[in-house]
Amino acid sequence: MDNALIRYEFTEDGRQIIDLSFNDIEDIYSSFDYDVPHVNRNLDEALVEYILGCATELGRNKFIIRLQIETVVDKELRKQILQGIRYYFYYRAGRVRSERRALMLRSLLLGGMGASLLLMVTLSSFNEGLSNQLGYNIISQGTTVAAWLLLWESMSTWFLQLWPLQRRIWLLEKICTVEIDIRTVERQKG
Repeated sequence: MDNALIRYEFTEDGRQIIDLSFNDIEDIYSSFDYDVPHVNRNLDEALVEYILGCATELGRNKFIIRLQIETVVDKELRKQILQGIRYYFYYRAGRVRSERRALMLRSLLLGGMGASLLLMVTLSSFNEGLSNQLGYNIISQGTTVAAWLLLWESMSTWFLQLWPLQRRIWLLEKICTVEIDIRTVERQKG
């Protein structure tokens, strides 16, 4: 077992626990949307990053999220909180999907432009009257370099930038499906 994973407790069925403690339920939310219903509120960004970091660290291991809160949470509020947390992570996954879609479109556009320029230079090289002129050779070599740069950018976007976004989507979707346990706890004084 990875040493980093030792810090997590386990449930009886062997799932690891991301354990979070709060004084009040309001501590899990962003302070900017205080009057919004719990189902639609944004989670505190530091909390989200902590959960994402833990989930990344746990990798393929099964886990649950346990929220320990000092204030009493009734059944209806608990239901809203659970639903709100899931909605928030679905929302974040959707934002990453939109970012991935925009990068894919950009990559395809750059690839199409690069391929078009390369095709244009290749086809014009068959015209013997043009290919012997110095000005044409300089322009065609510059255009060829530009075409390859566009193709390179397209391929690097596709292979280097899209994969991390896909992994982030999988992680966010995994968090949406894990069990979330909300417990009321009493802090010991002293």
